[in-house]
Amino acid sequence: MKIKQIDKSTSSIIDFFRGFSAQIVVIGHLISFYGVQAKYHIPIIQNFGVLVFLYYLDFS
Repeated sequence: MKIKQIDKSTSSIIDFFRGFSAQIVVIGHLISFYGVQAKYHIPIIQNFGVLVFLYYLDFS
């Protein structure tokens, strides 16, 4: 299998999305911990953050 190299700008963009998705997970955990999610029926955003993180994990 041939490994494809990515340039630095693409790597920076992927790192940005990874960091952003990690922040979404943290915010989602805080929302569910303090009960805001149940009170206002906010969807579970940490699941979205995990999906984005795992999607971009394939590109590293």
